[in-house]
Amino acid sequence: MIQIHVVHSAVVPSVAQAGVRGSYAAEAMRFDFTPEWNGLTKKLIFFPQRGAPVFCVYEDGDEVVIPYRVMKCAGNNTFILSGYSLTENDQIAKKVITATGILYVSPAPSDTLLEPDIPEATVFEEIVAKLGAPYVGENGDWYEWDPDTRDFVDTGTPARGPQGETGRGLVILGKYVSVEALEEAVTDPEVGDAYDVGTDTLYTYIWDGENWVSHGDIRGVGIESVEQVQESTVSGGVNVVRVTKTDGTTSDFSVRNGAKGERGVPGNVHYGSDAPPSDAVIWIDPSGLALPAAPTTDGTYKLSVTVTGGQPTFAWVIDT
Repeated sequence: MIQIHVVHSAVVPSVAQAGVRGSYAAEAMRFDFTPEWNGLTKKLIFFPQRGAPVFCVYEDGDEVVIPYRVMKCAGNNTFILSGYSLTENDQIAKKVITATGILYVSPAPSDTLLEPDIPEATVFEEIVAKLGAPYVGENGDWYEWDPDTRDFVDTGTPARGPQGETGRGLVILGKYVSVEALEEAVTDPEVGDAYDVGTDTLYTYIWDGENWVSHGDIRGVGIESVEQVQESTVSGGVNVVRVTKTDGTTSDFSVRNGAKGERGVPGNVHYGSDAPPSDAVIWIDPSGLALPAAPTTDGTYKLSVTVTGGQPTFAWVIDT
């Protein structure tokens, strides 16, 4: 055990012997402090000769195992111990003390010494270990910190339980004008029972086993009506359709007419009881048809025919 005395911003000894290169979990450190450090949160940072710094949280009386990353290389390795406190909003440090020391790692007796393949604790594991909180491993089991081995061990307990039965889903069982009316009418509800409450706006209340809890308007906003508020029949004209939602808001959508197409080729209308030619698009057999009387007003007329459902209708129209 390496005992370090922290006297304000100095450490005694300033250089501590940390053991032989390649060893792990064989050396630990413990700190004691002068009164200036009382009540401060303490953070310990190791700076190995190779690799990234190693952080850990230090609590008074703790023993800190020197990280394997520090023990990996012989020579001097710096460590920094910081103490700080925060203001009431936990944002601005109002007191900071820093002390620096050196850990000396001795060379191994032989350059061919095999280094044990033991991973150092990550920052996450260090913090979790201090808090005593378990975590879920890659195999899905809970892992807990073992103070004897100073490592997380598999508890064999799966973090995820067996698949549960499918829930019944949300079913609105009725509607009441107020919560008081709901409470008066439904005296023996089951957990998950849901009712609508309100008049204009409906709020869904669900029984949680003790109280009716409002979950707001779970339906969201719907469409009240759709109407055309502007109509255009010209080429390139704009038609406007207005959508009114159930919350009273509206949205307008514009639809522009396409360009007017070219006039089509006139069709060949065959009038007579004989068989029509092959290019006839309409065949009118005058047998039994009542043609309109001749016009009585002077002018140039033409006979117009409209076919609806296969039945022709004739009319005299002025030839313009």
